Amino acid sequence: MNSPLNLHLRGLKSRHKHLLNDQDIRRWYDNVARGSVITAEERLRRLGRFGQSTGLDPKSIIEKKRASPDGFDDFIMDYVDGSLARVFTMGATKIISLLMGK
Repeated sequence: MNSPLNLHLRGLKSRHKHLLNDQDIRRWYDNVARGSVITAEERLRRLGRFGQSTGLDPKSIIEKKRASPDGFDDFIMDYVDGSLARVFTMGATKIISLLMGK
C-alpha cells in the first residue's frame, strides 16, 4: 500500500518489519503511526521481541488472551518479572565487574 500514511515505512529499519505483512498488524501499526511514527516503530519492535522471547506470533498472543484472560495476565506479569530480573542481574554483574576492575 503506497498511501501517504505509509511513506514512513520506507525508512523503517526494524528487524521486525516482516510483521507488517499481516494485514491486522499493519492496520494497528498505521493507526498508531497516525499519532506518532516513533511510537509505532517502538511498539512494533516490542511486539517482535516479545514474540521472539515467547515463541508466539501475534495471532497466537491474541488467541492466548481470548482463551484465558486471567491466565494471560499472569503470563504477562511473569514475563515482565523475568525480564526485569534478567536486566537487574546483568546490571549487577556489570557493576561488580567494574568495581573489581575487570
